Amino acid sequence: APPSEAELARRRANPLSAEQEAMLARWGYPYVGPGFRFHLTLSSALSPEDLEATAAALAPHVAPFRAAPLAVREVALYGDPGGGAPFRLLRRLPFGG
Repeated sequence: APPSEAELARRRANPLSAEQEAMLARWGYPYVGPGFRFHLTLSSALSPEDLEATAAALAPHVAPFRAAPLAVREVALYGDPGGGAPFRLLRRLPFGG
C-alpha cells in the first residue's frame, strides 16, 4: 500500500536529497537502490545517551561480523501486513552454488 500522508511527513522530517525524495515518491521509502544500506532495527528511537550506551554494549558482539566478509547463502523476503501486525515470511530465496 502507498504510504500515508503521516508516513510521508515522518520520512520528510529529516532532509532528503532529490534522489531520496524521488525514491520516496516512487517506492514509498527513500533509501532504495544505491542509497540503501543494510540495517536491522533493534529498538525504537533512542536518546543520544542511550544510543551511545547501546552502541558500546553491542560493539564486541558485532565485531566478528565487521572483521571479514560474511557469506550469505540465502535471503528471506518479509512482508508487512500493516496494522501493527508482525512481519510475515513471504519467501526464502537461496543463492545457487
